[in-house]
Amino acid sequence: MSIGYSPGMMQHRVAILNPAKMQDGEFGRRSASVEWINAGSVSANIGFNRGKTAMAAGALDVYEVIIVRMYYESGKLRGITPRSRILYDGVTYQIQSLHANRQENTIQITATEIVKS
Repeated sequence: MSIGYSPGMMQHRVAILNPAKMQDGEFGRRSASVEWINAGSVSANIGFNRGKTAMAAGALDVYEVIIVRMYYESGKLRGITPRSRILYDGVTYQIQSLHANRQENTIQITATEIVKS
């Protein structure tokens, strides 16, 4: 199934954040805190899901659910995983699902806003 991207759709910049391997605990054990490293920024199309669409996408609360569509830029997105995060417009999002289509060289991500208390 084709998602149908065009270069004109990619009007936003998003940063890909990957967790760093931290071994600053006692005796080389990993600490409880995770540091997020900016793996690079890419052009993307951002769509916002609200209401019933957001609930269908897995949102349990009223926080933002976004759909991020981008081309697979091998140098910057090679390390992207479901554990990665998206930084867009100063807001950090947790990846809920990631669909990579290597044949069309595209990625579609569904992510929810991380709300810090």
